[in-house]
Amino acid sequence: MNRVSEPVVSPAKSADPEGVFRLNADGMVTDFLFCGPFPSVGSGAAAEGFERDFLEGESAALPQAGQEHRAVFAAEGASPGANAWSGGAAGRRELVLSWQSITVSDDMPRLGEQLPGLFATEQVAYYVACYVELEQDQFVRIGVGSDGGFKLWVNGRYTGGANVSRGLGVGTNHHLVPLLSGRNLVLLKVIQGGGPSGWSLRLTSEDGHPIHAARIRLSSPH
Repeated sequence: MNRVSEPVVSPAKSADPEGVFRLNADGMVTDFLFCGPFPSVGSGAAAEGFERDFLEGESAALPQAGQEHRAVFAAEGASPGANAWSGGAAGRRELVLSWQSITVSDDMPRLGEQLPGLFATEQVAYYVACYVELEQDQFVRIGVGSDGGFKLWVNGRYTGGANVSRGLGVGTNHHLVPLLSGRNLVLLKVIQGGGPSGWSLRLTSEDGHPIHAARIRLSSPH
């Protein structure tokens, strides 16, 4: 009997941090700055990473490619962290994590598929960001999907979040926010307990139409 093989998902590609990008036809963002993973023991409402600020000022962050942050993965033997990070063995590992600019191969990207070389993909938190450039002030509806919990900031203002365990969708949560002419920072934090993780961002007008005039940038204004 012939078996139908599962389609192979291509990993994310490096993107030009000074490039200009567009939403896809459905209004989905596919170009991001990424930083992670950071340690977050627990899942759902018990996930430690939901309240922990790994950027030393999440609301003040201005991500740029190459900008560095530090993460320390430390766990006792047979603990949830050790099981996820080191095969159950006790240990401590310090990482220097840099923001990297990427173009994902799927508008609902899975962490382990897009970035297969990461130190860990479970019991972790990570950040994705982009700068949305508009020609005029307008309200934008941001649709967030996350496999795991999430927190969202827009131009440094905390917009909302959910400390939950759930699967990945499109527009599971909607946030209507005022964006300004020029570049606007959208920063998303995803907190994952066990299993695959992923995220999605969709940008539409108030009435739900993709904002095709928007440009996506991966650097803040100089």
